Amino acid sequence: MIVGGNGYGTEKLVQIYDVVGKHLREIRSTLYERNGSTSVKINNHVYTAGGDETNFVERLNLNQVDDGWYKVASMNKQRQFAASAVLNDQMCVAGGRDGGNNILSSVELYNPVVNTWTNIASMQTKRRLHALVCYNGWYNKY
Repeated sequence: MIVGGNGYGTEKLVQIYDVVGKHLREIRSTLYERNGSTSVKINNHVYTAGGDETNFVERLNLNQVDDGWYKVASMNKQRQFAASAVLNDQMCVAGGRDGGNNILSSVELYNPVVNTWTNIASMQTKRRLHALVCYNGWYNKY
């Protein structure tokens, strides 16, 4: 799945790869423009967070793709070019750039069961355009 665009009018575009037909096909667009957002899959839902000057987060139920995207709780900070991974069935979002062009070291954790974001331990280094991997229930913040 590809969520968001490149700043040229495709910011709400969502495409999925059809492995049988070997092509990309469009599905329901996101509610908000997404340029530099980050996404994860948790329990058959895709969560997409942030992007250019936003902290909005949306969820797509993969069992009901035609129903479209739904807004969930917003992150505490605006984040563009952040990284995300799944940590214990929660969305972990780290770093990125805020609306004032400041590079962030902060990390937030989204719990989809209670629809809330919690700040957790920050990284020691500010980062954007990076990757994040969680392994065996933890992430290395160093």
